[in-house]
Amino acid sequence: MAGGSTAYRPPPSPSATRPATTCPLLAHAAEVTRRAGVGLLRVDCYAGDDRKLVAFYEANGFAPTQTYASGEQNDWPGRVLARRV
Repeated sequence: MAGGSTAYRPPPSPSATRPATTCPLLAHAAEVTRRAGVGLLRVDCYAGDDRKLVAFYEANGFAPTQTYASGEQNDWPGRVLARRV
């Protein structure tokens, strides 16, 4: 990841309670991830303004693991989130 903070938190444990994914695209991504034999699905997204996108991923079982800044002046806040599948 380019620039900014790289504060790290480990992804949620497999036993962590999480809601069922309600978004068909995320459900498909989780299925593809499982079929590939990978146990962790990660996404990164814009984390500025009202943080609605971060909240969307959290509502679909993802937990924040990392923050970062990108852009020419590091003025684009980003967030990495992960979910065990």
